[in-house]
Amino acid sequence: MNLTPVITAPSDSAISAWRTTLDGIPDIRFRIGKMPAIADGCDAAIVPAYLALDRYGGTPSREARVAENRRNDGLPSRIVVTPSYGPVAEKVENSDLSGPIQSVFTSCLRAVEEFNHLAVEQPIRTLLIHVVAIGFSAVDDIVIASAFRNAYHEARDMG
Repeated sequence: MNLTPVITAPSDSAISAWRTTLDGIPDIRFRIGKMPAIADGCDAAIVPAYLALDRYGGTPSREARVAENRRNDGLPSRIVVTPSYGPVAEKVENSDLSGPIQSVFTSCLRAVEEFNHLAVEQPIRTLLIHVVAIGFSAVDDIVIASAFRNAYHEARDMG
């Protein structure tokens, strides 16, 4: 898999668990700031289905997909729409969510890989993941970052 994840957040404190969890993984970049500056140079962004379907079109699905962004809204030209899941608004046992969160990331990375097989001229090489906007605010950041790390390693090993 030839992909550079760009992990973004509005502050250092919001991204610190991700930095720690993903330390030592090559090709991962971190950016602190606000949109649209943090999206500069990214080919795609992961956006939760409950936000993306209304903005970019489509219907709920159990699998992630890549959509075009024609809105000129500061996000990249490609949107990786997550599989449909509800926002996590209440504190829950983190161990109960690790697997499902990894599945969301796995599906997103698979969608990018499938898109890249078809998009010879403009493949997705940089993927923005905004740690606050991803929709898991009630889950410990280490659990979310670990779920991403596991999905990323799995995708790299298979690609």
